Order: sequence, then structure tokens, then C-alpha cells
Amino acid sequence: MSHNVKSPVQLYKFLLRNIKKLPKTAQGHYKHHVKQQFKSHSDEIAEDRIKEIIEQSIKDCQWVINKYSKKSG
Repeated sequence: MSHNVKSPVQLYKFLLRNIKKLPKTAQGHYKHHVKQQFKSHSDEIAEDRIKEIIEQSIKDCQWVINKYSKKSG
């Protein structure tokens, strides 16, 4: 699965869109978590670190979606 996420804002939008794939009962928790993490890393300026955060966030997002899809399936 290829994702064209190159900036923190694109990552934020990507994560919020994917949260909608989760059960309604879990969406609030993950939306809050994404917003908190976005705020806590907003002062990050190192390009390598930003790239690392984006890559790990996408992996984590896929893991969470898989976790919930296994529960419902």
C-alpha cells in the first residue's frame, strides 16, 4: 500500500481520514491521540526526524486498522 504523504499536514489529514475506518467507539480515542501527537511534534525541524515520524505513523495507522478489522471480521 503506497501513500503519498510527504509533509506533517498531509500526514495529519491522512490519519484523520483513516480514523473514519475504525469503529465509532474507537474514533474519539485515536482522533484525540493524533491531535496530541501532532501538537507535541509541531516544533520538529529536522527533516530526517520528520520523515521517520511520518513513516512510523503510517505503519502504526495500518496496524490499528488491521487490529480492528480482525475484531470485526
